[in-house]
Amino acid sequence: MNSNSALAGLLQLVAASGGLVSTRIRIQKEAFLLALKGCLNFRAENFSYHHFGPFSRQLSETLKFAVSAGLLEEKEEAFSETTQRYSYYITESARKFLEEVNAIPNEVLNYVTAMNKEHWRSLELAATVAYLGRTKGLSREAAFTAAKELKPDTVPYAEEAKKVLQTLAI
Repeated sequence: MNSNSALAGLLQLVAASGGLVSTRIRIQKEAFLLALKGCLNFRAENFSYHHFGPFSRQLSETLKFAVSAGLLEEKEEAFSETTQRYSYYITESARKFLEEVNAIPNEVLNYVTAMNKEHWRSLELAATVAYLGRTKGLSREAAFTAAKELKPDTVPYAEEAKKVLQTLAI
């Protein structure tokens, strides 16, 4: 994925989310799940395992570039006493950029709409399960078991994570 297609994919993801994506974790997990579907120029091989599941340094760098270029607006808020949460809003400059890119396919809009209904922890678990299945060759059940051991905070979201994977047919 070259930097222009990564940028277009990121902006299309935020646009498909109604112009706002809350948390970097959500962006990373949605992008990974879309990569598994072959959507928005995201590539699953650009993701490696990180604390919150599949993570793409390239996507992280593209996000920073989009903010510095004025294509996305970043808002920071306190998430807890020790952590911050970042939300990203599409700007008018990004809308103009996207006018030159192909329209977002309805299938992608449906996927993003479905993912946006779920808690980010559900996406974290779903993406981790899919990642472990893909990279370790684990069955769905074994991947869920491994993911829940790696990420005990996601255990209450297991049913929602299964729903995400089923909805996306991953």
